[in-house]
Amino acid sequence: MGEDGRVNDPYDLLIGHAAAWAAKTKRPLDADLLGTALSIRDTQDRIPGTAWPAGSADYLMTTRWPGHGPLGVPDIESLVATLDTFWRFLRATGRMASGSADPKDLTREARRAIPTMRERCGDPGAFGAAKSMQAYAEEIGISLDGADSIEELNARLQQVQDSWNALSIQERRERAPGPPGAGSVASRELSEFANALLSGADLGAYAGPMAGRRVVDEEDDDEALPMQDHAVVAAQLRASGFVRLVLRLVEWVGPQGRAATKTGVLRPAYAREAIAALDLDEWTRSVLGQEPGGWRSAGEHSGLDRLFLAAVSADLLEVRGTKVVVGRPWPEDPRDQVMAGMLLLAGVRRRAEWDGTLKPLLGLMLGMIFGEFTTVSSARQWWRRAPANVWKADPGSPDEDSPELADLFRRQSDEGFDKTVAFWSDTGLWRAQRGKIRATELGIDFTRVLVRLEELDEDDDE
Repeated sequence: MGEDGRVNDPYDLLIGHAAAWAAKTKRPLDADLLGTALSIRDTQDRIPGTAWPAGSADYLMTTRWPGHGPLGVPDIESLVATLDTFWRFLRATGRMASGSADPKDLTREARRAIPTMRERCGDPGAFGAAKSMQAYAEEIGISLDGADSIEELNARLQQVQDSWNALSIQERRERAPGPPGAGSVASRELSEFANALLSGADLGAYAGPMAGRRVVDEEDDDEALPMQDHAVVAAQLRASGFVRLVLRLVEWVGPQGRAATKTGVLRPAYAREAIAALDLDEWTRSVLGQEPGGWRSAGEHSGLDRLFLAAVSADLLEVRGTKVVVGRPWPEDPRDQVMAGMLLLAGVRRRAEWDGTLKPLLGLMLGMIFGEFTTVSSARQWWRRAPANVWKADPGSPDEDSPELADLFRRQSDEGFDKTVAFWSDTGLWRAQRGKIRATELGIDFTRVLVRLEELDEDDDE
């Protein structure tokens, strides 16, 4: 507990150091506003308080704070001044994470975001589910603050829920509209497709003819998987650990380029340098649970190859004869960033096909988007019997009647599914919080791409 009686926040010490530095340098810093900002980023995006890549200030102020911060419009000028001080503190004390933008650029970005933040903090359409419910509770005169016990808080929450459930469906939709397309005919039909997948239907039977088509209703022509706000998706791409690793690989290749083999991958000596520079052996070991040694070609190293394939797919790197060179730069326009990000992830998809992590990913994403999965555990259970799973349990088969074989199949299935989650965990396609998982806007957009690519693959096989 802190001196003020509240439970210590993981950022209390960092904020304390920042406040002391601010006092010494005579710069403004509101510890409460800073604490709220860091907490929102940590709980919603799992981004450490020391990491501030370009675009993260705008994303915090125009998306995350309006969606998940306190009700009402904060003192935005004070918030910007506080963040400016904090960024200067991080840079001056060596705490700023690599890949972060310059504090001056972040402050300019934050100042440009002020009008949008002021507007969106008062717009219920920008609120997340929890904030929408909190706003409704206040509207009907029930405070969720100041309860003397868990029992009292639960009783208040039940009152709010009962009142909410008593509203008509139309009124609930107006108060918490959710993403565009929710409730449309297209959404319902693709939801049926997702449910069919989850209940054991064959992926190939649905992914082509059903999932990729646009279903139009006379009153609602939104797509079942609506295209997300490009500014939000671009910000999530910039915050993605995977994207940052790709850009580090491009930077490592540098203007001088690196030697490549006739098969279009880095020569072994350079591959070893890249693996060491990006610490990819540790990634392969700790994330995938694989020992990284023993590879003869750079394409055999999972950690390096998924970055390399992605960079080449997005034209960030080019293979010219026996040399790898830097291609086009990472774009500045958010719309172009989204396109580049989809190309990067499509490159990872190629590697995922070889590693067997593609089919479970598609089911995982659709399950999250349509509410079938809320935990990794429930998704893992589905995969055990999914038709695309070569280790699926088949009720009534000899394998099912043998406890030893059934246990082996279950272990192999779970290992493959967990490998999928690990392989894609740093991309930003979903967010994990308090044991729950939820698709991000980036994840929804890329699922659109996945479904379309599945459709094209089905067409090629005909």
